[in-house]
Amino acid sequence: MGNEARPTAQAASLLCVLDVGPAAASGLAPVDLAMSTAAALDPDGVMEIVASLEPQPLMDELRAAGYAAQALRSDDGTWVARVSRGRLPPFEDLTVLEPPLPLERVLLACAALTRGAVYTAWLPRRPMLLFAHLDARALEWRAEDHPDGSATLWVRKP
Repeated sequence: MGNEARPTAQAASLLCVLDVGPAAASGLAPVDLAMSTAAALDPDGVMEIVASLEPQPLMDELRAAGYAAQALRSDDGTWVARVSRGRLPPFEDLTVLEPPLPLERVLLACAALTRGAVYTAWLPRRPMLLFAHLDARALEWRAEDHPDGSATLWVRKP
C-alpha cells in the first residue's frame, strides 16, 4: 500500500509534512494552518511541522487542543515537531546513519511490529530502495520529503 507520489487526501491524513516557513512569510498564521492540518489526521496519523525556529508556542497550542507533540532539532538547525491525535508512535532519527544502515534499521523495526502498530523514522533521504521491501512484507506505508532532502517514513502493520 505504498505511495511514491504526493499523498492523496487520505494518505495525507496518515503522514504529512508541513513547512510553516512559506506560510508565515506569506502572512498566514502557522498555528491556524497547523491546527486545520492536525484536525484531518487519521487516529494513527502523524504530522511533522518543519520550522527554522523552535516551535514552542505552536507546540503549546497543539497540546492544549489535546494533541501529542514532540520537537526535535536536526543537525542543520531545522526544527521538526511531530504531532499526533493520540500517543506518538515509536520514532527513530536515522538521519546521521550512512547507507545501508537506515534501511536495515527500518526493516528490523518493522519485523518487530505487532498487528495495528505504527513505526515512524526520519531518514537522511527518500528511501527508494526500501519501498519494495515494505510492499513485499504487506506493510502499509507513506513517505514524505522534507525541504532539506531528508524524509519521514510512516509504517503500519495491518
